[in-house]
Amino acid sequence: MANLKSLLDKATSDDFDPNNPGMSRNKFYNCQVSFATTCGVSHNNDQCKHEFCWTPEPDVNKIKIQMWGGGGGAAGVCCCQWGFSGGGGAYAELSEIDITNCKTEYRICIGLPSCCSPVFSCGYRGCKTYINNGYLKKADGVTDATNFCAEGGVVGCSLCFMFNCIGCGTCLDPRYDCCCACHYDADVGFPGKLGGIATHCSNNNSCWYKHYTTLPAYLESCGYRYDMNRFCAYNMPGGWDGCRAGYGYLPGGGGSHQSVPGKGGISGSALGGNCYCGGPGGPGFVRINMFT
Repeated sequence: MANLKSLLDKATSDDFDPNNPGMSRNKFYNCQVSFATTCGVSHNNDQCKHEFCWTPEPDVNKIKIQMWGGGGGAAGVCCCQWGFSGGGGAYAELSEIDITNCKTEYRICIGLPSCCSPVFSCGYRGCKTYINNGYLKKADGVTDATNFCAEGGVVGCSLCFMFNCIGCGTCLDPRYDCCCACHYDADVGFPGKLGGIATHCSNNNSCWYKHYTTLPAYLESCGYRYDMNRFCAYNMPGGWDGCRAGYGYLPGGGGSHQSVPGKGGISGSALGGNCYCGGPGGPGFVRINMFT
């Protein structure tokens, strides 16, 4: 049976620096700071904040920086067009930066949400997230990371008479193997990927069609994840996705600036001469963990 003594937290050899037995090993500082844009798709200056300045606290000696590019925007549709979603933003990480002797200001620029595209066949590229100054080093402590950034997602595309053309099953975007959002000067990185469409073998019923939209890596504890959204109507603008409520561990609802970071926008659907804009991609995001 457990007693008070056995339940107390006791130090072990792993809690101390092997090179300095009297000093504790670096512990998690129990502090994390995140930066997200408050911009809507209009990008008006009075509504928009996407640039931040941040300086580490004096007792912070190491930091880990994670960043995500904005999601690619989906294409507009007209007449008899449907489309593939925009691609997810790239993920970039600097795993450990020793700032013991260099606590400088970091200027952080968050990728804006891509605009709703009225252009038929093509959306707008997602915006890049980057840090343009501060002490940036890779985990080896030597290599500079002066171009540390995560690109925004690839544009979505729409096709004429797409309905009834895909067949049975899931079809990836035709550009899946050749187009992606890239990461630069990172210790760890994942490119932003395109998604696809699933028909569920019901070519004549649009409510069985689903967008497979890629979410960027490591927003949660895993790599890539696909979000699925039903088309649910023959005539629908792509921006409706921003009005859904959030679910799982990820935020959502209320507009593109509150959608999941780095998620690609979904296309509209048009039948019978109507025209609609494609949905906007989600904004970028930056997360910094601090260690003593």
